Amino acid sequence: MPHRIVLDVDAMDGPVERRTFDKATVTIGRATTNDIVVAAHQRPGVHHAAVINCSQRHGTLEVRGGALVLHDAGTSNGWHCLSTGMVRGSGFLAIGDSYYVGDTRITVVAFE
Repeated sequence: MPHRIVLDVDAMDGPVERRTFDKATVTIGRATTNDIVVAAHQRPGVHHAAVINCSQRHGTLEVRGGALVLHDAGTSNGWHCLSTGMVRGSGFLAIGDSYYVGDTRITVVAFE
């Protein structure tokens, strides 16, 4: 069965972008090789080596067994899910759940 993940991506510096991925796994992080590339933002008053709030490969979303699973890639900042709080390791997401990676908000629209 083909998989599909539909997400709204809000980078806070422009319009919300609806993204559709016709695959079971979506990668997220700062590296340009990710499916969703998240910009690193400078935090005022923080040493330049500690300003990055998103990893090169922050984690993945995966459709598995009829569920959407968020996997953290061992980052120091984790993910902040608005419905369940901080996620470190893995956690389940539902349609309508929003979470932050760095300063980007990602909302689950649909998955199959």
